[in-house]
Amino acid sequence: MAFGLEATFQIFPLGLAIGVILKLVGSGFILLAPGYVAIGGSVTPLAMFLTAAAGPLTNLIFWLGGKYYVDRNKNLTRNWALGLIMFSQINKWLFIFNMIPIPPLDGSKVLMGLFQLFF
Repeated sequence: MAFGLEATFQIFPLGLAIGVILKLVGSGFILLAPGYVAIGGSVTPLAMFLTAAAGPLTNLIFWLGGKYYVDRNKNLTRNWALGLIMFSQINKWLFIFNMIPIPPLDGSKVLMGLFQLFF
């Protein structure tokens, strides 16, 4: 919104199908990507980079911040510590997954924005 761009949620049926297939074959790892956010409007390379990086960077901050807080605060109750560890782990995997440079993931948009900025 700050750059005057439009963001719309797009359904990604293949992402759902992959998750269902992995579950049916008994995979220990389930990838479920029901959709993605498409960025529209007059997109400059800098706006593309900053907009696409915002979500994964938030996950990175939550991952490292939660881990730091648990590591430094020894007075947490067991439930709080487990909750923060789970919160941190979820954000770690969201960050890693979203930074894969394959469209429509954010990693491809970040990489494309950087490429256009410098080349």
